[in-house]
Amino acid sequence: MKKYLLFLLPAVLLYSCGIQMHTTMTLNPDMSGKTVAEEKIGVDLAQVIVDTKGSDAKSLYSNPFGGTGDTTSMTPNEVAMAYASKMLSAKGIDAWKDVEYGLTAGGDTVYFKGTAYFKDLTKLGVSMLDSMIQVSKTADGDITLSFKTGNDHKSDSLSAAMSALGGKSMFKGGVWTAMMHCYMAAMMRGFEVSSTYHLPGKIISSSNFIRKDESTVAISITGDQIIKLMDAPKGGNNNMALMQLMGASSNPNSYNSFLFGQDKPVEVTYKPDTKPQFDYDKEVAEAKKSYTAFRKKSGIDKYDSVQAVIAAQKEEEAEREHGKLVVTAKDSANGKVYFKKLSIDQFYGTMTFSGELSRGVNAGYSGYVTITKAYTDKGVSVLDSIQGHDSLSAFISPDSYSFTDTTTAKKKVSFSVVGNFPEDCKILNLEGRVVIDASTSIPFKIVNLYVKPKEESSEDYDKYK
Repeated sequence: MKKYLLFLLPAVLLYSCGIQMHTTMTLNPDMSGKTVAEEKIGVDLAQVIVDTKGSDAKSLYSNPFGGTGDTTSMTPNEVAMAYASKMLSAKGIDAWKDVEYGLTAGGDTVYFKGTAYFKDLTKLGVSMLDSMIQVSKTADGDITLSFKTGNDHKSDSLSAAMSALGGKSMFKGGVWTAMMHCYMAAMMRGFEVSSTYHLPGKIISSSNFIRKDESTVAISITGDQIIKLMDAPKGGNNNMALMQLMGASSNPNSYNSFLFGQDKPVEVTYKPDTKPQFDYDKEVAEAKKSYTAFRKKSGIDKYDSVQAVIAAQKEEEAEREHGKLVVTAKDSANGKVYFKKLSIDQFYGTMTFSGELSRGVNAGYSGYVTITKAYTDKGVSVLDSIQGHDSLSAFISPDSYSFTDTTTAKKKVSFSVVGNFPEDCKILNLEGRVVIDASTSIPFKIVNLYVKPKEESSEDYDKYK
C-alpha cells in the first residue's frame, strides 16, 4: 500500500509565522545518534508553544487546542528561556551540548541551537520531521527510514478536531476557499523546515529525499510548497487538498509529487555498516559534564525548579477543584474496564462528571449511575443530599461519533449530580458505579473534592460565559 506524507498540514497550522527549523542527524547502526537542531520562531508563537501541554516535538504542533490555559504575561526574554526549557526537556534525549538560546537582534524572534544525543531514533522528540520517522528492516537485512503517514496517526488532535467540525463540508469553494487560501498564505510566509540524515551505510534506494552523497539524504518543506499544494486542483475542487491532509478524507490521494516531486513514499533504504560513526557513550559522558555547568550558568536549572513548584501547586489546586480519582488494583484486575480519568466541574450547585474508560465498550449512548456512598472528610454520610442518587442518567460516547452510529466502541462517560449539601460539608468523598448494560458495571471513587458554595460556583460559571 502506498504511503503518503500527510502529517505536514496539521503541523504547519501551528508551526508557522516565519518559523525555521533545521536538524542535521548522524546515526549509528544501532539507531543511536546525535542531531544538531537550529530553530527560529516568533516570540508570540513561541509563547503559545510553551503553553502547549507535553514536552516532545509532537506536542508542539499536533494540538493547538491543548494549551494549559495559562494567562501569565511573559517578557520576550522569559519566553526565550521557557522555550529553551521545553526543547531541552524533549523526550528520548540522553544529553545536550553546545546549547545556545535567546532573542535575535530585533527582539521579536526566539532562537535555539543545540546538539542532542539519543539512544533510539524512533523515540526522538526534538524536530517536527524527525519525530515522525519510523525504521524497518528488509528481508535482506537492509534498513529503511520512512515517514509515518496520515493513516499511521489518525488520533492526532487536530485531525480529530477537524473531522468533528465537519471535515469535507468545510471551506468548499467560494468565499470560504478564498478566505482559507488568504489565511494559509499569510501563515506560510517564511515557513521552512528541513532535516539532513547522515546514515550508517551506503544508500541502496530512496524516494522524495534529496540525495547528498552515497550515505546522506535531506528533506525540506517550505511555505511555498504548501501553497502550491493548496492550489493544486483535486477532482475539480481546489484547496480540498488542505482538508484531506488534515485527516478529513478517508481516501487520501497522492500529494508527495507536489511537495517533493515523486508520487512515491518518503523513504530511504541503505545497507548498514557495523562500525559506529562516532563513540556514543564517550560523547554523551562529555556532553553531560558541560551541560550541567550550562544549566546552572544559564539559569535554566533555577527556571525549571520554579516551574516544577508552580506545576505542583497547579496540580494540587486542580485536584482540589476536580477531585482525585482513586484506582485500585481490584478495579483494573483481569482486564476489567475501569476509569482512567474522571474529573468534576461545579456550576450553580451541579457537579458535572467527565470521564474516560480504560478501553471502549460496545453499548448505546445511554446508561445510568448509582452513587453508593457520599460522605464528608469527617465521615458523615450526605448521600441523601444527592437528588436521585440511585439512578442518574449517563451519556456514553466514543472519541468521535455520529448519533446514528451505535456500533463504535465508546470510551467517554459524562453525568451530572445535583446536591443540596449541608453548609459544613466542605470536602466530599463519593463512591458509585456506572451501569453500561446488564453485564457491564464500572466502579469509581472520588476523594477530597472541595464542595464549592453555590455563590462561588456561579461566579466561576459567569467567567466562562
